[in-house]
Amino acid sequence: MDYGSDLGFCPSCGADVNVNETFCRVCGNRLYADQDPGPTAPARGNRARLAFIILAVVGVFLLWMGASTLMDTDAVVQEVLAELEDFGFDEAFAEQFVLFYAYAMIATAAISLIGGALALTRKFWLGAMICAVLVTLTTPIFLFSAGAVLAIFFLWRGKNEFAS
Repeated sequence: MDYGSDLGFCPSCGADVNVNETFCRVCGNRLYADQDPGPTAPARGNRARLAFIILAVVGVFLLWMGASTLMDTDAVVQEVLAELEDFGFDEAFAEQFVLFYAYAMIATAAISLIGGALALTRKFWLGAMICAVLVTLTTPIFLFSAGAVLAIFFLWRGKNEFAS
């Protein structure tokens, strides 16, 4: 080893390293304890993972409800017609209403699943937040809105878990 150069050795494994390196390229151990560790990676807590789970569950249930509505449209149309009969709506309106409702649930499910995927990757905090807010505002069922609000809470509190 040339002692006049910028080379040194790792105290853990003995591999040759440059003096200005912080970690050994072979074993990964810190080379000099007195050096400032520098910037650290974002903390990896569970809040982003909880937001992912909630948004995924909401997305799967909305997708299931929308798809099942599309598979048996006639039964749902008859139920809607029975409820809207007193208001003078006809079967064509009820059918259009049910189709819009089913496709809206499927679209909201897609937004929820995208938001969950963004939360899982921990790279796009703002995108995950926007998706969760859209799910909260567009889902017609309170239970799913409440779940999306809970996901927003976890995303807000877990902002430091995302890469900048």
